[in-house]
Amino acid sequence: MDQSKLDYYFENVWEPSPIDEWEYSGIQIVDKIKPHETVIDVGCGYNLFKDKIPNLLGIDPANDAADIRISLEHFLPDDKFDVALCLGSIHFGDVNRITNQIAKVVSILKNTSRIYWRCNPGHHDHDDDMCSQISFFPWNEEWMEHFADMFNYKINFMKNETHTTLDRHRLYSEWIRR
Repeated sequence: MDQSKLDYYFENVWEPSPIDEWEYSGIQIVDKIKPHETVIDVGCGYNLFKDKIPNLLGIDPANDAADIRISLEHFLPDDKFDVALCLGSIHFGDVNRITNQIAKVVSILKNTSRIYWRCNPGHHDHDDDMCSQISFFPWNEEWMEHFADMFNYKINFMKNETHTTLDRHRLYSEWIRR
């Protein structure tokens, strides 16, 4: 995967969708986080959950709104987190890259952790030529179950999700550490 193309995509093409317009992976997630829990927002983009979730740290390699502008691969936290938000951030590249990124997320989480996912099932839904140059992983329920099992998580909830105002379809799931 050409990281420069991915950086260009996020800096110039991608735009956030309002978090109150996702049925499962939007503002509803705030109520699932306990006040004492530490949260890592992986690929936080514009860091839209920052003022809504206490103890949240947003990391992103391409957006200055992140608390720390860094790639997941280079992030070395001092402590482990209770919860990870991976809302549209881990879906670029092949199965090896996805496996490595999930392994990294799991490595920075506590043994009692949860992960909230919003994954693009291989759709190129931005009207830009750059999308055809980026490898979107073809997420589906089988892949989600495969990776949850591989990393010793149980899927608590999984559902296809459609954005309320944009023609965007995603796969949402909640993982709980076994």
